[in-house]
Amino acid sequence: MYNYVNLIGTVKDIKEQFIVNQKVVHITLACQRPFREPDGKFMVDEFDVSVYEYLAEVAQENLKKGSKISVKGRLLPSNYKTLCKIVAERIIFMDNEKENKED
Repeated sequence: MYNYVNLIGTVKDIKEQFIVNQKVVHITLACQRPFREPDGKFMVDEFDVSVYEYLAEVAQENLKKGSKISVKGRLLPSNYKTLCKIVAERIIFMDNEKENKED
């Protein structure tokens, strides 16, 4: 059996936390559904993604609100408020922005 989740979306929020000498970054990821509602708008789902240890440091340094990313992770049963949360195992940065350098 496999427990894999693949999501592509836009970072909506980033929060840092420490749990017993372990760095954790919580990302709210907004993922647009591939079809339109009757009013013509796309529905957006929001997922809570937790990133731990080294990947959390990389995410915090490189992510900002509005960044497009792909997350590969696993579902982790959580508390009574949310059915499951997602624990990221890999993040792919999908923004192709070129840095503007002044001469």
